[in-house]
Formats: sequence, structure tokens, C-alpha cells
Amino acid sequence: MGRRKFLTDYLAVMISIAFYSLRPLVLIPVILSNMGTTSYGIWAQILATSMLLSPLISLRLNNVLTRYLSGTEDGRHLSGAFLMATFVVIVSVGVIFFTGIWMGEPLAWLIYGNSEYTRFLWPAIAYSGSCAFFLVAGAYLNTIQRQVQFAVYRSVLVLGDCLIIFAFARIMDISDCTYALSAWQVALSIVILGGMVAQHGLAKPSLVGMPGLWPFLFSLLASHFLSFAAGNANRFVLVNLMGLENLAAFQVALQIATIVGLVGAPNQHILIPSLAGHWNRNEKEAIYSLVRLALLLLVLFGLPCMAFVAQVGPIAIGLLTRKSINADSSLLLILSAGVFLKTVFQTMTYSYHLTRQIWQVLIPVGISSIINIALPFVLVPSLGLRGAAVAYLASMFLLVLATYRHSALVFGTGPDWKQTYKAFIMAVAIYLALWPIRSLGMGALSILFLSSCVAGALWITGFLAFKFIPLSELKQWIKQQLRFTLGSPVLDQFTTPSADHDLRHAGKR
Repeated sequence: MGRRKFLTDYLAVMISIAFYSLRPLVLIPVILSNMGTTSYGIWAQILATSMLLSPLISLRLNNVLTRYLSGTEDGRHLSGAFLMATFVVIVSVGVIFFTGIWMGEPLAWLIYGNSEYTRFLWPAIAYSGSCAFFLVAGAYLNTIQRQVQFAVYRSVLVLGDCLIIFAFARIMDISDCTYALSAWQVALSIVILGGMVAQHGLAKPSLVGMPGLWPFLFSLLASHFLSFAAGNANRFVLVNLMGLENLAAFQVALQIATIVGLVGAPNQHILIPSLAGHWNRNEKEAIYSLVRLALLLLVLFGLPCMAFVAQVGPIAIGLLTRKSINADSSLLLILSAGVFLKTVFQTMTYSYHLTRQIWQVLIPVGISSIINIALPFVLVPSLGLRGAAVAYLASMFLLVLATYRHSALVFGTGPDWKQTYKAFIMAVAIYLALWPIRSLGMGALSILFLSSCVAGALWITGFLAFKFIPLSELKQWIKQQLRFTLGSPVLDQFTTPSADHDLRHAGKR
């Protein structure tokens, strides 16, 4: 994949994911006003449970098949592999359903902090299964390099989700709404996979022709379980220490902070398939170029966005929840920093995917999961929600620290620290500039609008002043955009190997 297609797909998928991320912001006021804080806490735990179970239900075949089959032209092989993944999802949902019957009360206590909430296990299982189904369907589109098409399907999914909640929130409880959302997600997945069968035929389900599949798959599953614990175990501790209503407040703050992760989210759908294709063809320079560009985009947008969210997040939360939930700037800053580090970690772990050495990351992920489980027990009683946020930030920091060297050696590059320092200065400037705006006594919408204008102006000023791209080359880039071509001079300074930043020979120095 060339840089032009990478950037085009990156922007398209980022817009789609931004639209997808607006879903919780739309659902927050609807669920809170029609169902109450406790119901939103239940919904938050249904989402968390689906994050844990959906990759386990699919056995992470969505990641495995993308890694092995990117660039293949054998349509029958593609069809058979993804039909096999679909069959695995169906069987896994059945296994988890019977597990829920067998261990209903303990699982309800673990997830919801109350064994009387057993009836909410079933919508959580249904939603997890539908998410796994959509993971497999989306992986097919990513594998055949149709990321823009997947972005469209994702946007349609979000639109349908919002319409369902708006239509049924007043007449259904959160359980019935979740069943409706699950059915809609399954229907859309069937459309995608039906298109696959129509194009490539109904092949026999099979996973043949993938050497080293099972060790790679099991290491991915272990990595997912530990990564989930490292990033989400704190909320299961929190719900048992402080209850569903406080969990709802934490989840709302985390949803706002997750906006910071938008800049790295397209990498999962674009960077992994692209890198896998280049890796399979032994195109090392292309890998270097794409990783360099992805890391630049991450710091250039992510760090300033972190400062923006920390300052305007409390205003947005008060507006969305009609002041029924409060979160201060310090909580948003800690969570935003954790989300940013998570996006960095996820990008770095792609080096383990390419080399099929996922097992090497299990030890640091395991240590991080222990931190995210143990620290809340110590910090939450004294710091409240901030204690859970600090545990999350600490676990993400450890993961970035532990995976940096492997990523730099495999990709041949790491972050451009000079550009990172510049982006950090921009973030500090935005954070300090927005601080007094909150105390002007204006309405929430006016503060959000003014803060957005100030932050945007500071970002553009910093972008030009720090010469991320010289003005002459920026003009040339704009002209090339108008001609629908991305010429190489614009981004060469970020994607061409240089003596100052090339880490590929770090071991020799």
C-alpha cells in the first residue's frame, strides 16, 4: 500500500471511527434520561463484557486471518477461511451460553457487583456474540484492502444503533434494547459475508495453508485476555467497591477520554493489513515508511487532543448528563493520558503480530494486568474514581515501556522524538490557554465552541511555527491534493530513513 492510499484510507476510517465514537456520546443522555444511572452502569458493563468476550468468541481469527491472508488472490481460500471463522463464532456463543446457565450468579456478581442481576448476563452474551460476528465480517473487508467499504458499514451500524436506542429507550429496558442492537449487528455482518460468498463462492470451511497457526492463535488469545485485564480490570474492581452508579460516572468520563484514541484507531484497520502485506512480500522500506507516518500522526494529533479533552471534558459531561454526573479536569487528564498511551502500545504490538512472537509480550501485559487489578483496591478507597484512573495510566505506561525496543528493532524506526517534543509543547499551550475559558461564566455550548476555536488556532499556529511541514512544501501539498495526487516531497522528511532517526542499526552502534 502506497502512502497516498494509506492516507486516504486512514482519513476515511478515522472519520468512520469518529462517527462510531459519537455513538456513546449520543446514547449517554438518552439512556440516563429514560432509564437512569443504574441502567447506564449496566450498559457500561455489557460493553466491557463484550470487549472481553467477543475476541475470545472469535478465537481472534479475525486478527489471524488478516495476518495470514492479506495480499492473497485465492478467493476460495478466503471464503473457506472466513466461513470457518463464522462457524467458530456460532459454536463459541453456544459454549458461553451454557456457561452462563451453569455459573450465572458468580458471573453476575463479578460483572455487575450483584448476584441478583443474573438476567443481564444474557444480553451481555448476545451482544458479545454479535460483536464477534462483526469482527469476522470486518476482518474480511480489511484483508482484501477494502477499508473504506468497511468504514461505510461501520457508519451504517452506528446509525442503526442510534435509531434503535432513540426508538425503544422509552418503551424497553436496557436488556431488550441490547437484544435489538445485537440483532442489527448480526444482520449487517450477514450482508458483508453474504457478499463474500457471492463473489468467491461457498467454499468448504477450512484453515489449511497457514503454518504456525495454532501457536500464534493461542498466544493472541492469551495476549488479549491479559491486555483486557491491563486496560479494563479496574472497572470490575470499581463496580464491587463503589457500585453501578459510580461505575457509570467513571465510564462516562472514559468515553469522553476515548476521543483521544481516535487518531490511532484507524491503524487497526489499515496499518495491520498493510504491514502484513508488505511483510509477506519482504518490503522493509515500505514498512518503515508507513510506521513512521503512523507514529507521526499519533503524536501530532493525539497529544494536543489529550489536553483539549482534559479541559473541555467536564463541560461536555455536564452537558450530556444534565449535570447528573460530574467529573473534574484531573480525572479526564489521567484517563486521556492512559488512552493515548494505549494507542501507542497497540501500534507497537503490531511488530509482535508480524513476527508471530505475541508470547513475548505476555509477561509485561501480565504484570500490567496485576497492577490494574491490585492498585484500585489500594487507591480507590482514598482517591475514588481517580484511583481507578491512576491504575489504568500506570498499566498503560508499563506496556509502552516494555514493548518499545522490540517495535523499534522490527519496524526499523520508533517515534521521532524531536517532533514528539514539539507536539507536547503544543499540548501544554492548549491546556493552559483553555484553563481560563472555563471560568468566563458563559454557557456550556459557548465554552465548548470558544475552546474549540482557541485549540484549533493554537494547533495550526504550532503546526506552522514548529515547521512540521515547511510552508513552501505545505502549499505544494495543497496543490497536489487539489490534483488528487500526494507527491513524495511533502512527507519525505517524515517517512524517508535518515541518519538521525533510523533505529534499524541501533544494535550495531
